[in-house]
Amino acid sequence: ELKLMNCPTWISDKDIYTLYESLGPMTGPDKCITRIKWRMRYGTFLRVGYVRFKTPELARRALAVEIPEIKGKTMTAAPLRTAGFVDSKSRQLFLRGWPRHVTNEQVYARYAHLGPTAIAGIHWLPGRGMRSCCFLTFDSKDNRDKALAGGGFQFDDATVLVEKPANTVPVEDRARAEAEEKSRELFLEPVYKELTNDLLQRHYQGLGDDAIVQIRRHDKKAWVVFRTARLTERARFEVAAPENPGKGRVRVKINKPRAASAPPRAGRRAA
Repeated sequence: ELKLMNCPTWISDKDIYTLYESLGPMTGPDKCITRIKWRMRYGTFLRVGYVRFKTPELARRALAVEIPEIKGKTMTAAPLRTAGFVDSKSRQLFLRGWPRHVTNEQVYARYAHLGPTAIAGIHWLPGRGMRSCCFLTFDSKDNRDKALAGGGFQFDDATVLVEKPANTVPVEDRARAEAEEKSRELFLEPVYKELTNDLLQRHYQGLGDDAIVQIRRHDKKAWVVFRTARLTERARFEVAAPENPGKGRVRVKINKPRAASAPPRAGRRAA
């Protein structure tokens, strides 16, 4: 069963049948959807619906369906918690760095090697039309761990970073995790537009095809994130600094975490 949120006020069962018609027949003994229920309170529609499918496999396939704007609203779908449901936080990963044109089908294809039902849900942030980050919920913690072990990857011209959601990391471990991530960053300045991400990838290719997991840029500055702190050190001390085509060499340093700042001195006493 799926839960549909942000439904338009005047949505009907027919809209749902049309949305999922690609999954199979909607009438007869083999119909894909067995029940549609709309959440009401004191006669007011709360813009939430529940769609029950004939099999769990159909429900998982329904999660991959792109939901268009219906009557001025863009709905989101999520699996409904049932008895025996394992807490989704332990099965989630946070992915950032997607190009804005990515589709659900492409995300499912990226993890197809884990099985046709490995991904149980996709939640995009901040919303449709602005895709760059998402939470992926997997069907099991084992598949989540395999995807995490696979690490970041290249998608078109973007580098997608794969990590555990921050709210699943114990508070006492977050500072350590942030420091570890900083130790994998190489800071470059100035970086002009002629020095593209592709050229940076090629420049550090000697460290391994998958050495770089992310490149961030802002205002003639770049942060190159390597898979390990050791690779970052090798990039700094064993590889010559890259050059801006026709504009000279780039300054390079390891982007170490800041030390805690000292408390401010007390001001002078008034005479």
